[in-house]
Amino acid sequence: MPACVSVSPLAAHPIRCGCGLPSRRGILLGLGAALASAGVTGRARAAGKAEAMLVNCIDPRFVTSSHGFMAGRQMQDRYSQFSIAGGPIGAIHPRFAGWHAAFWDNL
Repeated sequence: MPACVSVSPLAAHPIRCGCGLPSRRGILLGLGAALASAGVTGRARAAGKAEAMLVNCIDPRFVTSSHGFMAGRQMQDRYSQFSIAGGPIGAIHPRFAGWHAAFWDNL
């Protein structure tokens, strides 16, 4: 029988080959990743109530200036940020009515 790496999976492999089965190492790595991600998502939740809401455009050129704007007002870690295409105009203009629900859901 050819080695498992020399033929495509399922083409010439018998069921008992075992090359497609997860190894113990793979299972342990998967469990470790699942536990680690569960811990991270718990910490990623909001810690408290925000004092302000920053609405800005999704354009990456606005990231630095919007952080600087809020830092200049001593608002670090005290605001909620919502990024939407078009920024504030996308949240209120009638032409973007489909996006209004996303804004209000995040408010």
